[in-house]
Amino acid sequence: MRSPRLCVSLEKTLVLDVIASNVGPVNGGKTWLASVSGIFLLAATVFGVDLKAPGAGPFKVMVTPAVIKAEPKQSVTLQLKVQNISRTRQTFETLACAWYLNWTMESDYLQFPTWDCEFREPYKISLAPGASWTNHIDIVISKSIPTNHTTLRVGFSPEIVYPNHKQTTPPKYFWSNRVNVQVQK
Repeated sequence: MRSPRLCVSLEKTLVLDVIASNVGPVNGGKTWLASVSGIFLLAATVFGVDLKAPGAGPFKVMVTPAVIKAEPKQSVTLQLKVQNISRTRQTFETLACAWYLNWTMESDYLQFPTWDCEFREPYKISLAPGASWTNHIDIVISKSIPTNHTTLRVGFSPEIVYPNHKQTTPPKYFWSNRVNVQVQK
């Protein structure tokens, strides 16, 4: 009988490779599962790993390209993609022209661009499991970056975040991969 194999990779680059050898199908495999779960929890505790998945939730946010090489004042296009990674349909509201109100940027030197447009009523976007919503933005690399390297992440909120409106709770953002920005001076 071949041994069951479980390989788990966590954000802190801890990789557990648990091989259950000579384990038969006792209790329909429940004994093996309990053993593996116990080993996993013990290892996570010993190594101080947070077991919550980073950015856990129904959305995965991706930005491409992952590396930007640009000169100061150069415009670069980013593709922003929100994917429904849940098993159920996810629905959120946005604005046709001002869809950027669902987004923010985490960077010391770059900002998410905004633009003027006519206000229209919000509309709903509904994503089936596995479906994506994609947008493109142009950012300009500022010459105020003191080094030739910085990073950014983009956050997506399923709620429209209107500027200068007081909210009772802060918006929930789902964060993208980190993008490396290399400024060629």
